Parts: sequence; C-alpha cells; structure tokens
Amino acid sequence: MKFKFLIGLLAIFGLVSVQACSDDDDDRLDDVSQVFVDALKKLYPTATDVKWENKAPYRVAEFNKNNGQIGTEVWFDINANWKMTELDYGKNLFMLPTVINDAFTQTEYCRAPWNVDDIEEYKRPTDNFFIIEVESPQQGEVSLLFSDDGTLLKTVNGDLDNITPDYQL
Repeated sequence: MKFKFLIGLLAIFGLVSVQACSDDDDDRLDDVSQVFVDALKKLYPTATDVKWENKAPYRVAEFNKNNGQIGTEVWFDINANWKMTELDYGKNLFMLPTVINDAFTQTEYCRAPWNVDDIEEYKRPTDNFFIIEVESPQQGEVSLLFSDDGTLLKTVNGDLDNITPDYQL
C-alpha cells in the first residue's frame, strides 16, 4: 500500500514539475496588442504560425520562412517600432550572400578541424551583420562577425547567443 501511495505521489510531483517548466514568456496572438501584429504584418505580410515573446524591453515575433528553412525573430520596442530582425540559417552556407560565403572561405575557420555550428544574419536600422559560429573539438567555439559587405569585423571566442538590438559591434 505504501508503495502505491509513493508511486502516486511521484506521478503527481511529475505532473506539477512539467507544468512549472512551461514557457510563460510565449503569448498567443490574442494576447498581443494589435499594434504589434500590424507592425509585423507590414514587414512580413506572409508570416504565419507566429509566436510572441516578451524580452524586456522588447516584443519579439518568432516564425519560420522559406518552408521552415529560416528561423526568424522580429524585435519591436514598446511602441511597436521595428528594431531588429534575426535570421537563423542553421548550418547552411548556401543561404548566405556570395560575398559573405566568399569572405568566410578566406578564413582559417572554413577548414578542418573547424565545423560550422550556426549561421545568423542580423538586420537593424543602422547596420546589418552576419555571425558564423564554428567549433572544433580541440579548440571549442568561435564566432566570426562579418559586415554585410564581407568584412570580418571581429572574432570572438565562444558563441554569441544574446544579441539584442542594443548589441554594440
């Protein structure tokens, strides 16, 4: 009897734990002010399956483009002004503009032992840039920041996961 009680108690604890792990920052479309929805539709009229997040002080719309090939995040300030778009190309170098791909192939990181881990493009009102993250089993992760004309701006040890509209190059 004690065993059944213990199993039941563990099951209840497990259900409560799963509920506690929900992503409370995600909003349904009807929880988002219409001004943000309109701002997104103006920029990306074909966006579907949009999820919204609060990343204070920003509102972020998340959706996929190109049949799910490009993860997209569109950042707005509290007044629904566009501040940044992040495009996640995964590991697909062929999605990049030729100038960026060519610039990457001129670096030491395009050859073994380095492997592409992630590729992202950032568009902001004042600039556009690309980050190509590479990794090596011996040397860890490195992030390469390229301007949209292919200039290598800087190389950073580690990955750059927290790029916001306020990020300084």
